[in-house]
Amino acid sequence: MKSPYNYESPYTPEKGDLYGENGIIDYYEKNQIFYRLTTDTAKSRRIHAKCPPECIFLMMGKVYVAESPETIEKRIKELFKARQEAQQSELRKQRQKENKRKQDTLRLKLKAANAKREAVRAIERKRLDDLEAELRSAVEDIHRASRRQINPITIGPPSDDDQKLASKWAKHSKKDSTLSRMLSARLAELAAKKYFELLGFHVDDVAMSQLSDDGDWLLYDLKIVNEGGLEFYVDVKNARITDNRSNYYTSHCVPKFKKVPRIDALKSEDLNVTIAGVLSPWQSYEDIQLQSYEVTFLGITQKTALTHIIEAFKDGPIQMEFDANKMGHALLPPWVFDYPKLASVDRDRMIASEVDLRRYSEIARSPYCLALKVAEGKAPGASVGLSKFNQVFIEALAEKIRINGLRLPILFGSILEHFVVCLKSKENDAFDAGFISSLIFHNRRDQYQTPLFAHDPAASVIGLIHSLETLWRRRNSELLSINQFKLVSLNILRGKRESAENSIWITLLAYCGGWIKDAKTQEPVRPCGKTPLVLGESEICSRGYLVCPYCKFCCESCENEGKRKNRITDVDDLDEAQNCPF
Repeated sequence: MKSPYNYESPYTPEKGDLYGENGIIDYYEKNQIFYRLTTDTAKSRRIHAKCPPECIFLMMGKVYVAESPETIEKRIKELFKARQEAQQSELRKQRQKENKRKQDTLRLKLKAANAKREAVRAIERKRLDDLEAELRSAVEDIHRASRRQINPITIGPPSDDDQKLASKWAKHSKKDSTLSRMLSARLAELAAKKYFELLGFHVDDVAMSQLSDDGDWLLYDLKIVNEGGLEFYVDVKNARITDNRSNYYTSHCVPKFKKVPRIDALKSEDLNVTIAGVLSPWQSYEDIQLQSYEVTFLGITQKTALTHIIEAFKDGPIQMEFDANKMGHALLPPWVFDYPKLASVDRDRMIASEVDLRRYSEIARSPYCLALKVAEGKAPGASVGLSKFNQVFIEALAEKIRINGLRLPILFGSILEHFVVCLKSKENDAFDAGFISSLIFHNRRDQYQTPLFAHDPAASVIGLIHSLETLWRRRNSELLSINQFKLVSLNILRGKRESAENSIWITLLAYCGGWIKDAKTQEPVRPCGKTPLVLGESEICSRGYLVCPYCKFCCESCENEGKRKNRITDVDDLDEAQNCPF
């Protein structure tokens, strides 16, 4: 269309166009941005005299003179674009401001909602924490009830008759080592007598009848009678710990499992004599004579109980063997001993009746809840969310306890069996020693003697766990290739490759059966007893036995052939590393 100033505007007005009916120039003229100067003032006349009216315009409050209408049009376009951009910028700022206001409002709402949820969660956490604290207190009460039956028992000094009896056993030897061993054994009998009397039994010291050469002292040491008049007979076996070293293994030697003939003619089967195990410190004869000291009552066992242990694990991955040594003597490790049922009455009552696990269903994964459930012989369901192998362990242990009762031998054997299952799986994270410890000890050292509420005065279970954890960390291709396992004499774990020709049994985990010898006389000073000896840490001899790093003993065969390496002959050379006993 034609503009009022005789040049064509590039803008074509449309309906609703911002520029109005007469185009963009008209728009700016109406808004006092573009207009013709009049001749009213001298300045205007001077500008008008030089320039045609269409080349004079005001833009952004200033007077401009253009050479041509095209220049005016260009300037107008620039102005319009700047105004458009300013408007858009202002709109953006307004939108941003509005968005910020909305975001701030939303943020405040979310913060308030989160604070409310956090408050609810805090209340819920506190409620669950209170539940766990309540359950932990109940569990600790059960551990305390178990520990009440744990020693030590203070005994000594010996009486004149005790010393006479020990001298008789020593065949009147004057050797300090022999006399100290015999007197320690006599005081162990008195400690066992004291323990059974504390349980409320009447106890006859039959061993003392040896001084008069009468009685049944050849068959047993103590005759015990309960409130109902039922008698049973106890043969006390003592073992001594060298220097109270925690890395020293000890076992109880039983030359013969004895039987007592029944007086009742209607019952032809003889009664098995019960073996009681006592752990004593290694002391000189003079020290034993002059002062009292503490000993530990480990518990009791019988040959039938040992057979029951082997029977309980016969279908598992470990072949358990109970064999006598070359002298026909049985060497019993501490874990085969168990406390009399009377000592577990309070514990069993508390597990069965004082804790209602339904109240703690919300914290079913808590180690306290799991421990109580397993102690009852019940396995938690898969919904608890344990790892595959931890679930397998709990289910197997609960089933063993359900069938055999909550006893130390069952717990010890189950952990060892689970380790072999994990080893055979060849999965890197299968054996979880931390989970097992939290389940049975709840990560507390004061519960090492009551694992899963069982009586373990020698802390043999924590020793086993530490040893197995060491073996697991040290596992190599040789260990992973083993697929057949056996527990020799209930205390030495061995294995071999079933498919390999001429494969020999290799010791995986053991203790040292050698002796420390005097440097000058080469006489044995004391048992070495280093434990644990672990495949991967210790060397293996040609017969598959682990070589002790201290005394260099591996087996009697190598010893007899003179193949034993340079042995330690100075007692002071022994390393006092704090390894727990297996």
